[in-house]
Amino acid sequence: MPITKLDRWNQHCKTIQGKQNMTRRANTPRPGALTSLDYKKFCDTCFEMWIRWRDGWQSVVSGRAYPWDYTKIHAGHYFGRGSLNTRYDPRNCHAITSQENYWQHLGKQDEIIKYHDFMLRTYGQETLDELREMSQTLSHWSIPDWMDKARELHTQSFAYNPRETKSRLDAVYRTIKEKLVLELIIETITKGETNE
Repeated sequence: MPITKLDRWNQHCKTIQGKQNMTRRANTPRPGALTSLDYKKFCDTCFEMWIRWRDGWQSVVSGRAYPWDYTKIHAGHYFGRGSLNTRYDPRNCHAITSQENYWQHLGKQDEIIKYHDFMLRTYGQETLDELREMSQTLSHWSIPDWMDKARELHTQSFAYNPRETKSRLDAVYRTIKEKLVLELIIETITKGETNE
């Protein structure tokens, strides 16, 4: 019996459907499959929420306040986020407006000088030198290091405002895959707390 076009089409559809099922299974994260990038995103979200709450949703540079507006108040790092040693150091990060953060990254001298003056008044030259040295030191975190930092930052931000923490995490993790990753991270870090 010869193969018809309809048979070929049905076979093609089965092949496509099988590949889609395999892709769907492959995209479902498993606890052991969480990467450092998954933890980094989670840590960044928790830390940035905490910084905004700590500083009262008000820029430390200009004094402008935008309560509960994540787009207008940023967690601005004095030394960039590239170094893990200072990325989550509360002395290195403060609430600043999105415009100040933007201008600082572009190298606008006025904004850099204002932020520098704030840092000098608040912490002094010794602390700035310590932060500079820390920011220039390379470090690499393993998955357990990321888990510990995620646990610490989640606990810290949850203590400030549990409802808003959950709401913000839900807003950042939008897709189904991202929500599964979020559930796994929270499950992993809370499981670690109960075992200790």
